[in-house]
Amino acid sequence: MSFYDFPMQHYQVKLIIQARQSQEKTRKNIAFPDFSFFLDNFIQLHTVIKGFLLNLYKGNIMITRNEFLDMDDAALLQHCEYESYRAMGPGGQHRNKVETAVRLRLKGFPQISATATERRSQYENKVSAIKRLRIQIAVEMREKKLCLWEDSWEITEKSSKYPLFLATILDALCLYEYEIAKTASYFELSTGRFVRFLSSDPRLWEITNQERKKRQMRILRKN
Repeated sequence: MSFYDFPMQHYQVKLIIQARQSQEKTRKNIAFPDFSFFLDNFIQLHTVIKGFLLNLYKGNIMITRNEFLDMDDAALLQHCEYESYRAMGPGGQHRNKVETAVRLRLKGFPQISATATERRSQYENKVSAIKRLRIQIAVEMREKKLCLWEDSWEITEKSSKYPLFLATILDALCLYEYEIAKTASYFELSTGRFVRFLSSDPRLWEITNQERKKRQMRILRKN
């Protein structure tokens, strides 16, 4: 190495050091994006998809409300979580020591459940719980497509047709935002007759007034 080459090499080393220092400084100043927001949303999306696939696997998501109501008791039970337990309170020694009480939950719909504890046999309570579950399905699940009720309107809660009848009335009330005149017109009834009909059914009367109250509408009064 000659005397004249040394300053040139020293200068080149200095440039390399400066370039590396500049790169390091630039790297430190880079603001990397915060992925926590995307991670949180991904977790939420994963939870929703997991729940959807789970319900799809259970076979409930693709079943409509009316299809549930049209099932016989044995078929509907296949779509329920069944639980028996000991009933508490008065009712006799047998009732309190044996698991006679029944609780049913519709798979995929945690808000839809029914219990029966009043009978002394599990079978009788199961029958009662299924009837109550059908009514809960009618109350909680709405169908967007309306259907006219072509059967008799003289149907009581004891009738096997009652859950579908109840659901049909609630579908129309919900679509017309619980406006009585519009709903009555859809069923080709006078407003007065429709109000009298609602007042004759304690469950429909209570639901209708609760929903009207939520919408800041006038509460219906019995004549």
